[in-house]
Amino acid sequence: MKIYPKSFRVPAFSTMLVLAALLATSVACKKDSDPEPLSIEGEWQMTSLKISPAQSGVSDLIPFINFLAGNDCFTRLTLSFLANNRVNVTAPTDCQSAEGTLFELTGLDDSNTWELTGNKLTLSSASSGTAEYDVTINQTTMEASFSEVDPDDGINYTYTLVFKRV
Repeated sequence: MKIYPKSFRVPAFSTMLVLAALLATSVACKKDSDPEPLSIEGEWQMTSLKISPAQSGVSDLIPFINFLAGNDCFTRLTLSFLANNRVNVTAPTDCQSAEGTLFELTGLDDSNTWELTGNKLTLSSASSGTAEYDVTINQTTMEASFSEVDPDDGINYTYTLVFKRV
């Protein structure tokens, strides 16, 4: 059974040559060094905490947090995602109270463990339970998002934590 019109005649040798060429190019085009997926492991600092839709005109909560605290300590905290799936939170000596603020807002502290499966980051802690984030990571930034419905106004808010690699 032929799958081409009768007027189109292909010699068997030519057909085999074309098939061999197609097969060779499909094998030859495979990249030897496909890029490794970017790792969450390393040190990160939060640069913004976005909320959508904005609340009272505020779409980034970091300036608001800094204003209430009277300092920029919240953005000076360093989160270390370690190879053993633990999270370490480090604060400069003049910002120790910011660790408590971070825990109150995000549930992140030194008791957290992490697991990254595809684009889902799961953070677990005995003190704060489990939280799941949709994550995108590139060489310099990481965004972790989650959504929740506000019980008071019924609006579904999306929160995006933006980090820079340090």
